Amino acid sequence: MPSEHIFLHGSSGSGKSTLLGLLGGVHLPQAGTIDILNQRLETLNGAARDRFRADHVGLLFQQFNLIPYLSVLDNVLLPCRFSAYRRNNIAGDVAQEAQRLLAALRIDAALSHRKVTTLSIGQQQRVAAARALIGRPEIIIADEPTSALDASHQQAFIDLLMQECLASASALIFVSHDHRLAASFDRSIALAELNRVGAQVAE
Repeated sequence: MPSEHIFLHGSSGSGKSTLLGLLGGVHLPQAGTIDILNQRLETLNGAARDRFRADHVGLLFQQFNLIPYLSVLDNVLLPCRFSAYRRNNIAGDVAQEAQRLLAALRIDAALSHRKVTTLSIGQQQRVAAARALIGRPEIIIADEPTSALDASHQQAFIDLLMQECLASASALIFVSHDHRLAASFDRSIALAELNRVGAQVAE
């Protein structure tokens, strides 16, 4: 659902990476279908799935995956360089929208032209969030994005992320092994339960 915030939790080996790969169109299901935004991903070829992911899915990785030799601003702008769809979702100047997101996520404008590697871990995390959010993708997938933060900073980051998802009507799928974070979300789903239901359907 648009703007819904879903918390997925599971231990190591529970299939988290496989599920995220399926949702992002990186992997194809061995059986069944994956229908996202009225598009069956298994009917698309590899290039079309890459395009779908670039247009409609904002990815926030555990290790952030920022480009070390680019500035903060250029890192945030990357999705709009790859996706005309996301670029066209921005009514005004794309760079100004990137600066707005950075400001909303509490990154000072003075940092925008610095190399991203000069920032703290918490700042890099917020830059990665701005990159995932730019261009209003319909789905944000966050894979253990708070694992490098202490508890005092985790909730503040989640609150900021949710505020921006609500502003852009993006659904948020947040994956973590930390059950304490679940209370902030609309729904909490255990990967073990998904695996159990999947096994029953396959029988």
